[in-house]
Amino acid sequence: MNLETLLWGVLPTLLAVCAVFVSLLVTFRLRRPGHVLTSILVLAGVVLSLIILYRIFVLGAWPTYLPHVAIGGVLLIVIIQAFLFGKTRHSTP
Repeated sequence: MNLETLLWGVLPTLLAVCAVFVSLLVTFRLRRPGHVLTSILVLAGVVLSLIILYRIFVLGAWPTYLPHVAIGGVLLIVIIQAFLFGKTRHSTP
């Protein structure tokens, strides 16, 4: 495995999978409609990104930065979701 595959394929994949797990964890703990919709959005973005990364690195498709931008956006959404989860958890008696 070369450095390019590691930086542009494996690392974004690991970040995306971790983002899905964190989002689902927050959703299962709070069970609110906003968090459910956010988790669905995160899951859809990650699935689309992983399909594109698979096509680039395994099938040899033309490279693009779209999956990396989508994974970055998903990470921002998950950070906001986790921040709101921490705020909600500490504010309830």
